[in-house]
Amino acid sequence: MTETTNEDTKQENRPSELNVGIGAGGAFRWVGVDVTDVTRAAQQRLDLGPVASIAFGRCAAAAAMLLRLTSKAPRRLILDIRGSGPLRRVLVEVGKGGSVRGLVGEPHATGPEGILDLSVADAVGIGLLRVRKEEGRVASAEGSSSDTDTESDLRAGTESRVTYESQVELSTSEIGSDVAYYLQQSEQRRCAIAVGVEVGTTGIRSAAGFLVEALPGADDAAVASLEAGFHAIDPISKTYRRLGSRGIAKNLFPDARLLFQHGLEYRCRCSGERLADQLAAMPATEIAALSDDGVVKAECAYCGEIYHLSELDLLQRGGDLN
Repeated sequence: MTETTNEDTKQENRPSELNVGIGAGGAFRWVGVDVTDVTRAAQQRLDLGPVASIAFGRCAAAAAMLLRLTSKAPRRLILDIRGSGPLRRVLVEVGKGGSVRGLVGEPHATGPEGILDLSVADAVGIGLLRVRKEEGRVASAEGSSSDTDTESDLRAGTESRVTYESQVELSTSEIGSDVAYYLQQSEQRRCAIAVGVEVGTTGIRSAAGFLVEALPGADDAAVASLEAGFHAIDPISKTYRRLGSRGIAKNLFPDARLLFQHGLEYRCRCSGERLADQLAAMPATEIAALSDDGVVKAECAYCGEIYHLSELDLLQRGGDLN
């Protein structure tokens, strides 16, 4: 369900962050995430319409929480949702260092006859949810290694990483329940998850998510009690704006304890060098077709950054000049 409000209040500036903790004597793990600033940045950079912004915010919250569910978080996680609806695709990539970026297939998706009041489920449609995890480190030419996401590291060295990918059919296309279904089917985890975006007349007021995982040892009675309490925090975006992740956790678990937290920001890994290498792999005739007076204009799909590249340089990189 799309969360909206008619309150015309000034947007709050809350840095996006993720919090992880435990509760009920260690029987449950909880993860809370605020992606308000990340979603606002994506809306601006990717020129997202209302339903695209809401779908992106829900996916960003879910992806950030998925990355932190394992004891050893992967270097990068990609949540990729593809459906038959007008959005076509929503992809969010989260890096271990807190970077978030993504894209939406149709940023200005509308319903039949241009209807704007479209639910996320209808905008996504029937389809698949894919999760891709990249693990490992980047070994540089000198033999050192790094967990950073900089393009210079990737260009200078040889990537050595292991990738895991799994997918499930979308169960509701509302994002949150689909991720819970994925965790149950693909990772055999018992989780309750809520993600949401609150939209006001001045824009995005809040975008957040909260997840609770039953760890080994949690008895059925405790799980049933937790589920009842968890449903009371919906809609999550409004509750998160009022209480924050630790406030929500305290409501669910009186002994809730924060283990760690870190910031999140919309940050793209693109660079002119990387785009040039990709375009240089194209046939010379296609590069020439893209050129305007010897300059090829390239736009990053993840952040909208425009790069002006030399046609001659692209041909030299591709080995098409003697």
